[in-house]
Amino acid sequence: MSSRAWSQVGRTSPVYGSTYVHPCSSHTSRSSPGPQRHALARLVAEWTSFAGWLHTAVRKDTQALTLFTDAEDLADEVDDGTIAATAASFRGYLARLQGRPRSAIRASAAALATPGADPTQHTYDLLQTAQAYADLGDKKEAQRFLAKASDLAATAGEPPPSVYWYTEPFFRLNIGLAQLGIGQYRDAADSLRSGIQNIPADQQGAEWMNEYQQALSYASERA
Repeated sequence: MSSRAWSQVGRTSPVYGSTYVHPCSSHTSRSSPGPQRHALARLVAEWTSFAGWLHTAVRKDTQALTLFTDAEDLADEVDDGTIAATAASFRGYLARLQGRPRSAIRASAAALATPGADPTQHTYDLLQTAQAYADLGDKKEAQRFLAKASDLAATAGEPPPSVYWYTEPFFRLNIGLAQLGIGQYRDAADSLRSGIQNIPADQQGAEWMNEYQQALSYASERA
């Protein structure tokens, strides 16, 4: 399967939600002949990370963590820092959903420290760290990471294809979540509203947008 085809598979998620299942596995890449193995292993690593996100979305947390670990291992085998950092970052996202902000901070730090990660990934993981510190009630650290992320967001550039959703509107949504977490309700409402209005049309109806819609309602009531 070509990279373009895999990209199209990944892009079905924003529209159709979290029900797609792919038959490919890490065993496929490890049993393939030499010349094909590197290319296939990279594709399987990317898919495995994405499959972990799908399991996270339906709260099959144990399976998700296993998939993220597998994705990191596969990505390391082919020296792909982008996919390795994505899988580590997703572990942090799951930890936040579970109400474990310290674990979210550790996983985000691992993603930030991964060689080969893209600046757009650094931007998101700084924001995820800021959100986790806000969850801990550490406003000072949350503000520090939020400021670093906001500065980087302005210069990060275009994301790699495997993290195509890391765009300015998406960052604006997550800036809003961090602002909400530290009680900056008016700023949070403005950031969330801007992100929601400017997110690409094919993502407007995504299930994961519900979190941001609810956050906007909460922030607006308190602004």
